[in-house]
Amino acid sequence: MIDCAEWAGGILDLQLGLPQVFKYHYTPGMHESNSIGEFVMNLDVWKSLTDPESTARWFGPWRWVDKAGPGNEIAYTMIQEEGAPVSTARVVRCDVPRHLAITSEGPYGVSYEILLEESAGTTTLTFVHHLTDRTMAGDFGPGWEFYLDLLVHARDGNPFRKFDEYYPAQKTYYLELASGN
Repeated sequence: MIDCAEWAGGILDLQLGLPQVFKYHYTPGMHESNSIGEFVMNLDVWKSLTDPESTARWFGPWRWVDKAGPGNEIAYTMIQEEGAPVSTARVVRCDVPRHLAITSEGPYGVSYEILLEESAGTTTLTFVHHLTDRTMAGDFGPGWEFYLDLLVHARDGNPFRKFDEYYPAQKTYYLELASGN
């Protein structure tokens, strides 16, 4: 039985689907240290995704529940969800400044990863939501697109758009995307 795999680094491994097949995923070892030398990250983008003051402007405030670090829980409130309670999630992985993986449990539990890659002065954010029920793509997809647009608007100082511009208009698009049509 094979429990884990690593091919050529985070992005290529995600494109191959390794995290969906194997329980554990290893990052490149010391024998592949060249990728570390080539990687320069925009820490400002990382801060927008991980600093509580920065996330409070577009996603919502958060704090560590007991202690900081991967394997531990955060408590957060989504500011665009009227009356939203404080929720909790576990930080599964945090490789500053390029990879963040978070999971939550419950009826709307999520498992997602954020990967950052720097090239020619531009930071590319890859957002991966690991859906256990692909029929939920029509609900989650527009929501994540909305929040990621809020991130861009908060960074640029632009006014926020309304969620009604995303949902239900994009529901069918995300359902078709998840079904492979």
